Amino acid sequence: PSDETIQLRKVIKIDGTVARAGAVITCDNEYTLFINNRQAGQDADWQTLESVSLHDVLKEGANTITVIAKNAGKGPNAAGLFFEARIKLADGKEKIIATDASWQWSKAVPTMKEGRLGVLAKEDWKPATVVKALPVWAQTIQANAPALIARATSTQQPMVRAALVKSDFLMRTLGRPNRDQIVSTRPNDLTTLEAIDLANGQTLANALAKGAAKLATQAWPDTGALFIHLCRHALSRDPTASELAATREALGEKLTEQGIQDMLWAICMMPEFLVVR
Repeated sequence: PSDETIQLRKVIKIDGTVARAGAVITCDNEYTLFINNRQAGQDADWQTLESVSLHDVLKEGANTITVIAKNAGKGPNAAGLFFEARIKLADGKEKIIATDASWQWSKAVPTMKEGRLGVLAKEDWKPATVVKALPVWAQTIQANAPALIARATSTQQPMVRAALVKSDFLMRTLGRPNRDQIVSTRPNDLTTLEAIDLANGQTLANALAKGAAKLATQAWPDTGALFIHLCRHALSRDPTASELAATREALGEKLTEQGIQDMLWAICMMPEFLVVR
């Protein structure tokens, strides 16, 4: 029917660590995509196909993909959802998830607040119906899906709206304001509290430990190859010969999770990183 909003979902199980993951999605007329109740994408133009990176929202084990879909029009008309995700695991295996008869739908629609999906006490789930793609749908998908899937599964991840990221102690220490505050300038000098939290704070330590664990699952030829990768992404340049030599001397050629974490600490403490980022 026209002007009706429903939710569709698919529960998947991932057996392993996610190395790369991305999806393409479109919906007639509009959609909001949630992964594990966290907003991952949104669009209101059914004639376009969007790519969504899923590296940071998928986890090992059970994952719930939810789409809040809305049809439009003045009378009954065709409507449909297309979703396809490709998940590459650290061990090289690949998993493909696409819209099919295994999906479910419900007229009950949870509330959405600040990028989060609420939970309903009771939901009447029914099997989704597979519909034949109209030429106007298929044309867009066939023309754009391959390139968008490749982009979504690359290491290049889109920026995330700050309003959708939960504030933690480190962010507040570094001066993140409340949403109802207007801040036009920030001091350039580092405060004592900021210096202490950057050097010893558990929030940053946990983030670097998580990043090191993820990098350790990937195949790197040697310490130098990883350091070059990190400098390109964090500093937008290759390391100098002296930086590369010092890193190899300090960490050796055999990579360890602790060594990678030390490498991340060193880069994050560089004034150049703070200026670039």
